[in-house]
Amino acid sequence: MKTRYLSKSRFKLGHECPTKLYYTGKKEYANSNDEDEFLKALAEGGYQVGELAKLYYPGGTEPNERDYQKAHDITVGLLKSDIPSVYEASIIYQNLFVRVDVLSRTSKNSFDLIEVKAKSFDTTDDEPFWNKVSKKKGIKELKASWEAYLYDVAFQTYVARHAFPEYVFTPYLLLADKNKEVTVDGLNQLFPISKINSQTIVGKPSVADSKILGDKILVKIDVSDVVDFIINESKNDKTQAGFKEYVEKLAGLYEKGEKAKPEVSKDCKGCEFYGDKSQLREGLKSGFHECWKEAFKTDDKTLEQDLVTDLWYFLDKNTYLRSNIFLLKDLPDSAIDVKESEDGAMTRTERQALQLKKVKVNDLSVYQDLAAIKEEMDSWTYPLHFIDFETMTVAIPFHKNQRPYESIAFQFSHHQMEKDGSYHHKTEYLHSEPGIFPNFEFVRALKNAIGNDKGTIFRYTSHENSILNQIHKQLTVSNEPDKASLIVFLESITSKKGTKTETARTGSRNMVDLFKIYTNYYYDPTTHGSNSLKATYPAALRRSKYLQEKYSKPIYGTEIIKSLNFKDKTWISKDKKSEIINPYYTLPPIFEGLSFDVAERMFGNDELREGGSASVAFARLQFEKMTDVERKAIRAALLRYCELDTLAMVMIVEHWRELAL
Repeated sequence: MKTRYLSKSRFKLGHECPTKLYYTGKKEYANSNDEDEFLKALAEGGYQVGELAKLYYPGGTEPNERDYQKAHDITVGLLKSDIPSVYEASIIYQNLFVRVDVLSRTSKNSFDLIEVKAKSFDTTDDEPFWNKVSKKKGIKELKASWEAYLYDVAFQTYVARHAFPEYVFTPYLLLADKNKEVTVDGLNQLFPISKINSQTIVGKPSVADSKILGDKILVKIDVSDVVDFIINESKNDKTQAGFKEYVEKLAGLYEKGEKAKPEVSKDCKGCEFYGDKSQLREGLKSGFHECWKEAFKTDDKTLEQDLVTDLWYFLDKNTYLRSNIFLLKDLPDSAIDVKESEDGAMTRTERQALQLKKVKVNDLSVYQDLAAIKEEMDSWTYPLHFIDFETMTVAIPFHKNQRPYESIAFQFSHHQMEKDGSYHHKTEYLHSEPGIFPNFEFVRALKNAIGNDKGTIFRYTSHENSILNQIHKQLTVSNEPDKASLIVFLESITSKKGTKTETARTGSRNMVDLFKIYTNYYYDPTTHGSNSLKATYPAALRRSKYLQEKYSKPIYGTEIIKSLNFKDKTWISKDKKSEIINPYYTLPPIFEGLSFDVAERMFGNDELREGGSASVAFARLQFEKMTDVERKAIRAALLRYCELDTLAMVMIVEHWRELAL
């Protein structure tokens, strides 16, 4: 019988949740991580960082063999040679298998074991990996944000040391230094990603020329002390097993195909093995539902109800899940320590209590503080401007003087509404030309779009404010000839909290956050606690007879309501059950074969900032070889999606005007 090896990716999966080892690799289970490896690679940048890392260790060799045993045998020979580095070094120990990103020789029998991660690292942090609060109490505890990465490199070190006790392996992480600026243009574009025969291929320069690569932006961090702690001192899972026993347990589960007893937690909400209704109709199984049915001895019908994990911003989910309280209606009122509002706006806990109350009594009616909403609207100055940005961050920057994970603002949409309620899609901006830094031109275009009157500007969540504040910083150190006027404009429409080195400021036209108005004064139970625009907008359509009547006609993209990307568009359409279809479902996908649902599962993990698929599209436009037809199609799709985002904001305000005016 062929050995089923616990690889490092499977170890990582099992460390997240041992039960996932049962579902992985089984085509009958829904798995959002399997949707498209190529697009995930574009989004996460790990493949590119891996190729850049190899150039930092020139002269190495890669086994280039997918068979585990053959790859291991090749690695054995390479370790015995005098080759300076081994890339993707393949190592087997018992039923464990790892591919180490880089083994860099430091002497005949010593190697640096280097795990490369597309994660930013702050070199000014004196305690990057340890929980400082626990450490002050004399307790060794890893920071939650680093645990998965550190266990990953610990697993590789454990396997390497046991497989080759004659060698010394010192573990390192190679990470993106958030404080280092790229000293050349087009660094990211040196590592183009392409898809060939369903495989993700990353190109790279043929030589590690410093003139091409510039200064190093990846930093090598010695994690020996942390890895030694994990291997020798850590206690894992409920049995408080040592690392050796823990690894053997996970390996045994995977090798035998056994299913670990589910241990549900708040993290289940983002499980990649969650199967939605459409996938279940297609015959796929849902690992999430199987786990919860087993853990709580319940059924699929019961799990269609609101769950404890649906309670908005509730931080104590695990406590109640461990007590077998999984349905929201069964959560005691005492679970929420309600802090009353001092200014009339709902506090977070008041909103939680409202959501809980409505679930308990099966009340689907909307809560709306119309007096407060009207007061907000009375403070607005017309014309109103609705804006939405699309941005991206990458580990390897596209442009000179950028730091890893520094944001690029490449697109905005802008609707303008007059006092009589009429509106149109006024302006838009989309930068897609490869190799050109867009942020300053982005601000110029935004200034031209909304900077000529005193009208109120709207955003949804803090994202736009954060991006503009970052561009403000970039401008201050730039040599742009018009930077003074651009900075004045940015300061007029943004706000910033004070720090030790910076004074707080609030602009005269500081953008109004519709998300805050929504969460302060409005709650629709049909959103199930989500305040994402992708949830609140369809809910408004379902509630408003006015919107339904208006947009059931093909008036959008006409002389009545002008649009830059739509013509004679009808936004209200219904399914076979006469339910209104989410307008986002009616748009052609940004990528062929990637539906709105799939894109949300892959890229929409932060409910307050969707649009991950848009950033991936921008990455494709930057370096991927494609025909003019393909490039034009992606641009058109991006423009439609971004326009719908600002239109969604307009319709929410239309709904409020209908209610309050």
